[in-house]
Amino acid sequence: MESKIRSSGIDIIGNTPWGTHFCLFYQTKEDLIDILVPYFKAGLENNEYCMWITSEPLNAKEAEKAIRVAMPNFDEYLLRNQIEIIPYTEWYMKNNEFDSDRVLNGWVDKCNSAIESGFAGLRLTGNTLWLEKKDWNDFKDYEEEVNNVIGNFQMVAICTYSLEKCGSFELLDVIQNHQFALIRREGKWESFKSLEQIALERKLKESERRLKKFMNSATDGFVLFDSKLNYIDINNVTLQTLGMTKEELIGKNILDIAPNLKETGRYDLYLDVIKTGNPFSTEDVIYNRLDGSFSSHLSVRAFKVGDDLGLIFTDVTGRKKSEKKNKKIKDRLVRLTDNADEAIFRVGAKGGQVIYVNPAAERIFGYTKAEWISNPHLGEQIILPNFVERQKEIIEELNKNRKPIKNAILGWRAKDGREVIMEYTIIPIIDDNGQLAY
Repeated sequence: MESKIRSSGIDIIGNTPWGTHFCLFYQTKEDLIDILVPYFKAGLENNEYCMWITSEPLNAKEAEKAIRVAMPNFDEYLLRNQIEIIPYTEWYMKNNEFDSDRVLNGWVDKCNSAIESGFAGLRLTGNTLWLEKKDWNDFKDYEEEVNNVIGNFQMVAICTYSLEKCGSFELLDVIQNHQFALIRREGKWESFKSLEQIALERKLKESERRLKKFMNSATDGFVLFDSKLNYIDINNVTLQTLGMTKEELIGKNILDIAPNLKETGRYDLYLDVIKTGNPFSTEDVIYNRLDGSFSSHLSVRAFKVGDDLGLIFTDVTGRKKSEKKNKKIKDRLVRLTDNADEAIFRVGAKGGQVIYVNPAAERIFGYTKAEWISNPHLGEQIILPNFVERQKEIIEELNKNRKPIKNAILGWRAKDGREVIMEYTIIPIIDDNGQLAY
């Protein structure tokens, strides 16, 4: 999987994400070579498709000559059709006319074609020395549109402007429509950002701060992994669960912390989430600290975050212990009722359908458990007529008072025709919502 962070090849910039759109103010041919040659060298070496649109003072032949000096193996990239170096007349000014829609759509088509051909994305530059004053407003609008949409594509762009041709108003227009600018001052390259970019970064920092505060205030654990399942970020709950510090975790692989993950199959499931984008969740995660000091039962949800993997987990140890305890109690009750000599039924409050009968009830009435459960009207069909009204009274009393009823007499006809008159104790069971369940 290709990384969204790319090497710019330019020391003062370093790494930069897809969607970066910046400008270079130059005075000489050497300024262009100094920035653009390492820029394209990094792109070629990182499997990016490259387009260099030239204009004076550095034409296409001179640009190719300059990059050959830096890359003795440049012919290998030419043979792969990985780079185009063409004059502005073949791109910006086809038929001696600048058409902003055609140029912008051309970049998008080149980017999509590059990715389809197996390249990571598109790296480009265009020199604007050819630009006439009559075309300035159209080109300014074009740059604004590029700046608005480039973040949607796997694309990095440098637009180069001659300082000699830019007045103060043009300089402001250019800076406004780029994320940042490069300029050489007293022999040293410097970068500065547009006010719009500064405001955006402030908003992003505030958003990150709020997100951090939310994550660290949450009762669930949050973890962010890169595409190789190395830890990128962790909230406080996760650190408490793992018994580690953030410094001990960041950069480590998930297998360093949970070495049995491959055996459980979850390692491959997590990688599949990154590959397909389909989320995965389970409640069957047992986490044991490597030193044996802590063990917990976790509910985990994994989901894709950009090119990375996000995990949210909840400690359900207490709930699982309660469920286990309740199951033991239920199993014990089942054993008691199954071995009882008295007939025992469990009947749903809604509809009166039999949910459970014990072996004694099967013997006394002659109907199997399957017959009781499969026929919701069996009780109505075999109750003796003299006891129909009494049964209704009992049901009304249960719904009203929700208290046990003792010594209730009811009569039924067994499967073999016998009349069975029995004394009952009826115990209502109330659910968590306060409603009558059985």
